[in-house]
Amino acid sequence: MSFYTSLTGLKAATTELALTSNNIANVGTSGFKKSRASFGDIFATSPLQKSTSVVGQGVSLKEVRQEFSQGNVEFSSNTLDLAISGEGFFSAEISGRLNRYLHPQR
Repeated sequence: MSFYTSLTGLKAATTELALTSNNIANVGTSGFKKSRASFGDIFATSPLQKSTSVVGQGVSLKEVRQEFSQGNVEFSSNTLDLAISGEGFFSAEISGRLNRYLHPQR
């Protein structure tokens, strides 16, 4: 079991490193919103065991969440450029389908 626990830790570290490198690579991209990973413990218990005596069995990725906090608004000379103040999305109709909500630069 300790090998499995180690592998889950390596996988979690790899995911965190990938998210961090993606955030760094896109730091200069207009409209980019950083991602953050949430991790959780893995516990294996049976109904007869006390949960206080169980050793963790590893880590798992719970979710990857984008942070939609307000960034800096940059002005341009292009008349077609738009900016959204706050946590907003553009509503667009794509190929006659239902409205889709798009985030700028996505």
